[in-house]
Amino acid sequence: MDQNPDMSSLSFFALVKRMLALSRRLYGLEKEHVARDVLGTAKKGLPWAGLAVCGLVFLALGGLCLLVTLILVLNTWFMPWASALIVTLILVVTGGLLVLAGVLSMRKKMAAARAGFGQVGEDLQCLRER
Repeated sequence: MDQNPDMSSLSFFALVKRMLALSRRLYGLEKEHVARDVLGTAKKGLPWAGLAVCGLVFLALGGLCLLVTLILVLNTWFMPWASALIVTLILVVTGGLLVLAGVLSMRKKMAAARAGFGQVGEDLQCLRER
């Protein structure tokens, strides 16, 4: 379809037909934009989700070490439990930091994606009003 035809030479029905064709094209382009934006956000957020899962694994290992520490504390009141407690604290702190870093980064990426969806929603609302 020609991009800039002389509008004065077109009939009313030709203009309506052109408007509908352009509306369909705009809808298709908006749909492609949303798909591309979601895919891009998912690709960017996937490593951070992996980091969050890694942090959860560290927290789970910390929980296991905490159980071992509790058993050692109950069985002996001397040095073996102190070393187990140090390992537990290191795992829990490391896991917590990894989870926090992953969650904060994912929130930033999701906020950017929501802003893009908001713009698409405004465009479609404007299209519906006309």
